[in-house]
Amino acid sequence: MKVATLILWELRHSGNCDFLTPNSRYFRSLRSKRSFRFSLAKNRKMSDGLNMDSRERAETIRQGNRAFNEGDIRKARDLFIKAEYKDGLVRLGDHFMYEKKMPLLAYGYYKKAGYQKRIDEIFQRMIWAFSQWVGADKFKSEPSEPTVAGVPTSSGSLDASQFQIHPLLRQTALDILKKRGIQV
Repeated sequence: MKVATLILWELRHSGNCDFLTPNSRYFRSLRSKRSFRFSLAKNRKMSDGLNMDSRERAETIRQGNRAFNEGDIRKARDLFIKAEYKDGLVRLGDHFMYEKKMPLLAYGYYKKAGYQKRIDEIFQRMIWAFSQWVGADKFKSEPSEPTVAGVPTSSGSLDASQFQIHPLLRQTALDILKKRGIQV
């Protein structure tokens, strides 16, 4: 199960969120004709890349790459999504992850591109940050499930070997430490 699904499941079964029950007004509104039509229109819009011929798609990708290189991120995003260009979406994710330091925004681009390696990296970082924020004593010592999305759920013995660190992130951290005079 994904982390978001686990959180929603926990909220629903804790009794704090009545709006998550299948017969609630919230879920009935999602099943209404209006939202159904909206979801169909949204799906049609997302599949525009499949309806393009190869020349039109190549030209759209070229325009997106040109816009990205010129710094017009919004235009590049629109063109990459229209062409369903996964490498371009990964480039956008990298831009927001490493240059803008916005991992949650980058997560959306990685998810849309299906780049599971970076998605898992972001999940690992989120779980580590959450465990530091809450504290190790708040976590169960023996997890009911050994892993969630490939990430250990127990933080009783957190060590650096449990987390994969991207080489660019590692080098950036080492540069910051070197600037401050800390030797590793």
